[in-house]
Amino acid sequence: MNAIELSPQAAQQSWRGNLHEVVGNMNLSISTAARETAQEP
Repeated sequence: MNAIELSPQAAQQSWRGNLHEVVGNMNLSISTAARETAQEP
Protein backbone atom coordinates (compact mmCIF):
# COMPACT_ATOMS: atom_id res chain seq x y z
CA MET A 1 0.00 0.00 0.00
CA ASN A 2 1.31 3.44 -0.89
CA ALA A 3 1.40 6.10 1.80
CA ILE A 4 -0.78 8.21 -0.49
CA GLU A 5 -3.48 5.51 -0.42
CA LEU A 6 -3.57 5.51 3.37
CA SER A 7 -5.98 8.29 4.27
CA PRO A 8 -5.55 10.24 7.54
CA GLN A 9 -8.87 8.78 8.70
CA ALA A 10 -7.66 5.22 8.16
CA ALA A 11 -4.40 6.03 9.94
CA GLN A 12 -6.33 7.50 12.87
CA GLN A 13 -8.57 4.43 13.11
CA SER A 14 -5.48 2.20 13.13
CA TRP A 15 -3.87 4.35 15.84
CA ARG A 16 -7.03 4.26 17.95
CA GLY A 17 -7.25 0.49 17.50
CA ASN A 18 -3.67 0.07 18.70
CA LEU A 19 -4.27 2.39 21.65
CA HIS A 20 -7.42 0.47 22.61
CA GLU A 21 -5.44 -2.78 22.52
CA VAL A 22 -2.66 -1.33 24.70
CA VAL A 23 -5.16 -0.01 27.25
CA GLY A 24 -6.91 -3.38 27.30
CA ASN A 25 -3.61 -5.15 27.95
CA MET A 26 -2.76 -2.71 30.76
CA ASN A 27 -6.17 -3.25 32.37
CA LEU A 28 -5.66 -7.02 32.13
CA SER A 29 -2.24 -6.75 33.77
CA ILE A 30 -3.58 -4.52 36.55
CA SER A 31 -6.53 -6.80 37.29
CA THR A 32 -4.21 -9.83 37.32
CA ALA A 33 -1.81 -8.12 39.73
CA ALA A 34 -4.69 -7.03 41.95
CA ARG A 35 -6.07 -10.57 42.03
CA GLU A 36 -2.65 -12.00 42.95
CA THR A 37 -2.23 -9.38 45.67
CA ALA A 38 -5.66 -10.16 47.11
CA GLN A 39 -4.78 -13.86 47.34
CA GLU A 40 -1.70 -13.23 49.46
CA PRO A 41 -2.18 -14.13 53.15
